[in-house]
Amino acid sequence: MLTVNEQVVILKRYGFDDNDPLADWLNASMRDIEMYEDWPWLEVLTNLSGAAFSNTFSLPADAFKIIDIRDTVSFRKLEPMSRTQFDREIQDPTAQGAPRVYITTGMTTIQLYPVPDFAGTYQVTYQKTITDVVVPSASSPPIPEPFHYPMCLNAAYIALMAENEEERAQTAQKQFEAAMLKLMDRYGARNLDDPESVTDYMEYGAAW
Repeated sequence: MLTVNEQVVILKRYGFDDNDPLADWLNASMRDIEMYEDWPWLEVLTNLSGAAFSNTFSLPADAFKIIDIRDTVSFRKLEPMSRTQFDREIQDPTAQGAPRVYITTGMTTIQLYPVPDFAGTYQVTYQKTITDVVVPSASSPPIPEPFHYPMCLNAAYIALMAENEEERAQTAQKQFEAAMLKLMDRYGARNLDDPESVTDYMEYGAAW
């Protein structure tokens, strides 16, 4: 596991020093990793409360993208609806009842329809956004340990490109891409249980 200070030491091995924007390069690299894939380690499960006769509630500050929402009172999984579809299809947005759909407003607010006529709790699974690192820092970056060194490689690529060191930059980029391919393979399988099988609903394999 690398700390941010240790990542800075690695980045300085490429010829940079404290006068360079090391934190900016590290954070740009970490954002690239964050956006590279829908990583399972970005997923968060939480419960949020909603008041009766209120059709909105706020998402956590680190929420980026909703995965799903479930009403824990009626045990109903709510369906997403776009704002355009909502405005086109819903005649009475004030109608009350058990919520069936949700609409995301901006990046921070969820609107429910129908307007819940009860105080409820909603199980929300979302994809979070990670916080920037600061330099100096004895803490590790807020991503899993296997990504710490690739983060340095990508930061070096960004920094070397800024210095027009294209050949060295391309070497760092290739090393980064190779590391990311391995990490995508590692994190792509969500479990190591029995593989999924096809269900023979038509009983083609049945012995008659």
